[in-house]
Amino acid sequence: RIEQTVAKVLGPADTAKLKKFMQDHQTQIDAGIEKDIFLAHSISVSQTPTFRITYKGQQALINAGGVPYVVLRKYMDDLLAK
Repeated sequence: RIEQTVAKVLGPADTAKLKKFMQDHQTQIDAGIEKDIFLAHSISVSQTPTFRITYKGQQALINAGGVPYVVLRKYMDDLLAK
């Protein structure tokens, strides 16, 4: 389904270019994904999105799941006001 959706947006020529690029760079793409997964596990991230905020060297927040912008903005403003 992803390929069909992308093809609608890119059109046939660009979709073909993207497929070729992905085939030519599959090893690098897979390595990047594995690196991201390793990093996520190393800081206890188990889903996306996850927000991890560090403030003045201390972990201030880890929130798994989406956060509305207005809530995140208020949290950040309050944190920075301290």
